[in-house]
Amino acid sequence: MPGVRIAASRHGTARAYWLGAQEIAHHHASGSVDLRVGRKLIAARHEELRGDRRVKLRSGTSDWLEVTLTSAGDARFAAALLRAGLGDHVENVEHV
Repeated sequence: MPGVRIAASRHGTARAYWLGAQEIAHHHASGSVDLRVGRKLIAARHEELRGDRRVKLRSGTSDWLEVTLTSAGDARFAAALLRAGLGDHVENVEHV
């Protein structure tokens, strides 16, 4: 995907996705993924995200949220969140 590279995470996990100088996603051994979707998206969809069993919101304000991946549908959901959060920066996020 143009502009996105895989490199070590600055948050201690082995693999992360970067867009320019910003880390936008990284995996956890537990099967979840942290996504940088931005405070604007989190605020706009707060109630929906808070009610979704796959999503863990951070306390306070953060650009990040965690999504538990247990199925292909969960992965598609996470990719859609990342696409929405990144907006015009990335046209096609298929794999997180």
